[in-house]
Amino acid sequence: MPINDDPYLHSRDSIDMSAFQLPQLIIKETWQSVSARFAAALVKSSAERGPVICTRSYISVHAPEPASVLDAACLAFNSILAPYFFFLTSGRFASYRPEPPKKELLRLPIPPWRPGIIDGVKDWGDIDHRVFDALGFIEGGPERSLVEDLVRYTLPELHGASARPGRESTRSSDGREVHLTQYCDFVIRVLTAGFGENKQVAATIFQEPEQHELPIRLVAIHLGWPGRGRVSIESMAVSALRTRFARLHAKGVGQTPDAPPYASNLRFARVYDTLRESGSRIPTVYLVKPDQKRFWTRSMALRDADDVVSDIMLWRSHSRERSSAAGEARRA
Repeated sequence: MPINDDPYLHSRDSIDMSAFQLPQLIIKETWQSVSARFAAALVKSSAERGPVICTRSYISVHAPEPASVLDAACLAFNSILAPYFFFLTSGRFASYRPEPPKKELLRLPIPPWRPGIIDGVKDWGDIDHRVFDALGFIEGGPERSLVEDLVRYTLPELHGASARPGRESTRSSDGREVHLTQYCDFVIRVLTAGFGENKQVAATIFQEPEQHELPIRLVAIHLGWPGRGRVSIESMAVSALRTRFARLHAKGVGQTPDAPPYASNLRFARVYDTLRESGSRIPTVYLVKPDQKRFWTRSMALRDADDVVSDIMLWRSHSRERSSAAGEARRA
């Protein structure tokens, strides 16, 4: 950086120059749309050259030796944890412009320091892994998934980024349905955590031929299907899938299957039905949503699964009340 030949500054900018001493961390106040992150850098300078004097677009942080806290803070501000945290805590960042005030920026929690916490960091992925590991966010866990989904899909929509991954199709060219499989896996994890591993919850992803893809997707969550794989993909002709949509729509609005046909307003639906298989009745939840990744994320799976659990518990409560009322009526 160039040498500063103008040592004067406004009296209101700083009460003294202690924040600009070495060791020093420089934090950029504005969220970067290209990287979808904030930015921070440790200053490498000699005593002869001195520290960095920054403009009001940056914040200078000084910590006395040992400067370990600055290493951890640098990682935290460069990780995707920072935009996630400020989206939840800063009204300005979440609804106005991506530039939280200084007092809000300095509230970011930083991971505990350990020796070599920044050694060998090469890319964004290394930074995120270091921060998540230090905070105890395991790979594939709900905390980590909430952070990753918000930064990957929600923030580009909010701040008008040119690339919006959330609007991409959930389908993959190889037909493996990786995105929907992750969604189903998280739904199953929530349901089995609530009702027990012995319930054998399974999921089916319905897939039509590639040349006749519909703008919506259908997933079935089976609440107890012994011997069924955890997540299965079922290929189905478009005509059969349209018939399935019409039947679900009819059941959802309480009409007969032949009155109305497949309707365009069935973009979001959660329909409870019973699937008959080999003489067994399998309670099944059908989920219908548009074919866009933002509606089938892991974080949406957590919310959808919570809604299913809430519905089941509510029905159980009403069923007990009706049984109790019926028993009292018989006794009377």
